[in-house]
Amino acid sequence: IVGYVDNPSALYTRAFANSLATLGNDIRVVEERQNEMLTRTLRTTGSRASRHVYERFPLLQHSTYDPRTGAPLLEWLSREVSLIDIAIAVQGVNTELTRWIANISREGLTRAFLVWEPEALDESDIVALELEKFDIILAPTPIARLPSLAVQPSLAEQDLIDDIDLALAGPLSDNLADADAAAATFERDFAARIS
Repeated sequence: IVGYVDNPSALYTRAFANSLATLGNDIRVVEERQNEMLTRTLRTTGSRASRHVYERFPLLQHSTYDPRTGAPLLEWLSREVSLIDIAIAVQGVNTELTRWIANISREGLTRAFLVWEPEALDESDIVALELEKFDIILAPTPIARLPSLAVQPSLAEQDLIDDIDLALAGPLSDNLADADAAAATFERDFAARIS
C-alpha cells in the first residue's frame, strides 16, 4: 500500500482497506519488506510516501515481513491468518504467497484474491496463482468461471491532498467510485455471499 509509483493498485487497495476500517473492521495490511513497488516508490519520493501512509491512514495496521519461502513462509502465514476472518491476497503479491493463501484452510477463514486489473490476468496466471482455489475473487468485473464479487477502484480522501503526486502512480481508472460507498457495498454483498 506504500509503493504507489507506477502502481495505482496500491492507491486503490489502501482506499478500500481504509474505508473498511472506517466501517469498524480491524484491517491489518502486511507486505514484503523491500518489495519492488515499495523500493521504487521510496527511491522516487524518499520517505515521504511511507510517512504519508502512517500519518494519514492511522486506522490501518501496516507491517512488513522479511522475504521467505517454503516452510518458513507457510509457518509465518499460518500465524498471520490464525485469528482473522478473511485473508486477501492482492494482485502483484508474489506467486508463492498467493498460492499458500489459496491452499491454507481453517474453519471460519475466507480466502480472497483482489485484482484491480482483471483484464491483465490470462489463463496461465489463473492457473499459476491457483485462483480457482480461492473462496472468492474481488474485482471490478467478473473473471470467467471464478466466483467473483464486484469491488470498484477508488481513491481515499487522504490521497487527494498535496502530500503525494498521484501522477507518479501512472494511469488511474476512469471509473473511480466513492471509497466509503464502495466499501459499504462490498461489506453488504460479502456478508450476503458467505451467509
